[in-house]
Amino acid sequence: MNWFVCALICIVGWGFADLFYKKGTDETDRYSHLKIAVWVGLVMGVAAFAMLPFSETSFSFTGLVVNAAKYSPASLCYIVSMVIGYAGLRYLEVSIVSPVQNASGAMSAIFMIVYFLVVGRISSFSDEFDVPTLIGTVFIVAGVIALAVF
Repeated sequence: MNWFVCALICIVGWGFADLFYKKGTDETDRYSHLKIAVWVGLVMGVAAFAMLPFSETSFSFTGLVVNAAKYSPASLCYIVSMVIGYAGLRYLEVSIVSPVQNASGAMSAIFMIVYFLVVGRISSFSDEFDVPTLIGTVFIVAGVIALAVF
C-alpha cells in the first residue's frame, strides 16, 4: 500500500507543478523561465540530499563526486530541455507543452533501444522487451509526434 500512496502523491504533485509553472511564467518578464528553473533546481537539490541517508547504496563523498561527473552530461541535457519547456509555457498552453516536456522517458527508451542494437548488446527487440512495453512506447512516441505536427 505504501507504493500506491507514494504514486498518488507523485501524480498530484506533478499535476500541480504544471499549474504552478504556467502561473509562474510572465510574458513581460524575459527571465521568468530561468527563475523557475533555478527554483526547481534548488528544490530538487534539497530533495536529493534529503534522500541520501535513505538510499540503498553506501554513501561516500568520492562516490558522490564520481556519479556527479558521470551523469552531468545527461543532467545538463535534461536541465536545458526543462528551461526550453518553461520558456514555451509563456506562449503555449500547458496541455501542449507538458506532454512534450514529459516525453523524455519515451525518447530515452527509443535511444536506448537503438544504441543497444547498434553496439550489439541485444540482437533483437524480443530479447529484452515484451510486446506491451513496445506497444506503450510506440503509442507515446506517436502521441508526441502528433502533438508536434498538429
